[in-house]
Amino acid sequence: MQLFDTATQSHTPMRISSPALMHAYGITRYGSAHLEHAFTFLTYDLLQRRLEDLGACVRMVRNVADVDEPIYVKTKQLGAHCLDLARTESAEFAPVMQALNSQRS
Repeated sequence: MQLFDTATQSHTPMRISSPALMHAYGITRYGSAHLEHAFTFLTYDLLQRRLEDLGACVRMVRNVADVDEPIYVKTKQLGAHCLDLARTESAEFAPVMQALNSQRS
């Protein structure tokens, strides 16, 4: 398998090790799941599935993003607490990804 290396602007053979460690920067927690989220996580999902197909044990994690100024602005607009908004948006994200047949990470 080859990946495109933006630093060298060339395709580079990927050395597959096991466990293969992957990290996807998390979704925003102040707005509903949208196409950009789906594209990002489905791309990681495809890579994870391919690595597993090649025999690697994959450890994939994603974090919670944007727990900073934008969430405070949005919660002020909504009159909500930032943790409540983050929980709501997180809960709405999981079924969207499940409907797209994305593996859980």
